[in-house]
Amino acid sequence: MAKIGEKRIQDILSSAPGHPLDIYHTLYMEFLKGSDHPGSVLREIIQYTGDVGSEDDAPSLMDMDDAKRISNRYTDLLSEISFALMADNPTEEDFYQKLYGHVFASELFPQDEQSQTVMLYTISQLCVGLPYFQLIEPTKMSDEEYRERTTDLMPQIVRALHILNRRLNSRTEEASQICLAAESIPDRLNRIVFWSAVIGILKAPKQNKPSN
Repeated sequence: MAKIGEKRIQDILSSAPGHPLDIYHTLYMEFLKGSDHPGSVLREIIQYTGDVGSEDDAPSLMDMDDAKRISNRYTDLLSEISFALMADNPTEEDFYQKLYGHVFASELFPQDEQSQTVMLYTISQLCVGLPYFQLIEPTKMSDEEYRERTTDLMPQIVRALHILNRRLNSRTEEASQICLAAESIPDRLNRIVFWSAVIGILKAPKQNKPSN
C-alpha cells in the first residue's frame, strides 16, 4: 500500500470527527472494499492504537442496537479465528491477508456494507489478541528444565512478589525494583524464566494496585 494511503488512513483514525462506526465505514468504503492490497489496509487500520472518534456522537450509518447485535454475535468468533491464524506465527503480512479472507471475503459473515463496517469496527476495537505481531524466536524449554531454573531463581522471584505486594505508590516504582532483580540474573535463559514467573504473578487477580 502506498505511503500516501497509509498516512490518509492514520489521519482519518486520529482526527476525523463523528462516531467510531461512521469513521470505520469511511475506512471500509474508501480503502478496504475492493482494495488490491486488503491485508495491508487491514493491518494499518487494526494497528492504530489511539482513540477513534467520539462515542458521544450518534452514528449516522446505522442504528446502535443493530450494530451492537451484530458485534455481540460475532466478536467471539472473530477472536477465535484470529487466534487460530496466529497459531503458526505467520508474518504480519500473511496474517492480515488471511484475516481479510476469513472475515471480509467469507460466507461465514454477512457481506453487506453495514455489517462489514461493524466487523471492521469490532475486529479493530474489541477482539482480544489484536493487533497481531509476529513473535521473534520465542524460547521453549521442557517442564523439567523450567522447574529446575525456577527453583534456582526462587530468591529473585520471592523478591518480585514482595515488591508487587508492598503497596508502593506507583507502578514505575514497582517496575524499577523488579528490573533490578532481573538485572542481577546474568544468564539470559534464567532471566526469561524469572520474567515468566513475574508475568504469571501479574496475570493473577490483584486488588489495590497503585496507579501509574
